[in-house]
Amino acid sequence: MKQVTSSLSIMEDPLNFTTVCVVDKAIYHDGDPIPTDDPCEFCKCRPPGFSCVLRECEMKPGCKAIRREGQCCPEYQCGCEHNGNFFNDGDRIPIAESPCYSCYCQGSSITCALADCKFRFDCEPEYVTGECCPRYDHCPPEPNYFTKTPSTLAPTPMQSTLGSEVSQSSETSLTEDKQATTLSITVKSSMPTQPSTIVP
Repeated sequence: MKQVTSSLSIMEDPLNFTTVCVVDKAIYHDGDPIPTDDPCEFCKCRPPGFSCVLRECEMKPGCKAIRREGQCCPEYQCGCEHNGNFFNDGDRIPIAESPCYSCYCQGSSITCALADCKFRFDCEPEYVTGECCPRYDHCPPEPNYFTKTPSTLAPTPMQSTLGSEVSQSSETSLTEDKQATTLSITVKSSMPTQPSTIVP
């Protein structure tokens, strides 16, 4: 609390030999509160002087402060008004004009967030009055585009990351009783190599 000084006149009681405070011809004894014009200031008689402190008000972030005459600390309104209705802090506020927004009362302000809808392109969506996102209850289960199926295709040749180029060629000849496949692999790099032929 902040210390506040003031200049109040004091006098000595000649009968009891005690010290008192005199303010506007009024006598205050030790510990008596002394009225002031500032509602936030609180003073006490402390002979041979006096002491004053400032009141500390509780703060409520996000709430609306309402100050009244003669009161030091304000009153707080922690709620929101919407279409003539009052909502407490944290309440969900229905917004009939736009169902795509989810709104809540935070302190004395209304905060809204746009709905995150999921859309499918393999089925016709069904829209319901009063709802933002479409429904797909009538649709078949979504296909799993990430499901791997066995492939019958030959592997795609890849280029080496070490600077070597790999080329692959195949020659196939068909006969009446057998199929012969010749696979030729040639490796080109910085070191001389000889082509190799593999016959299964």
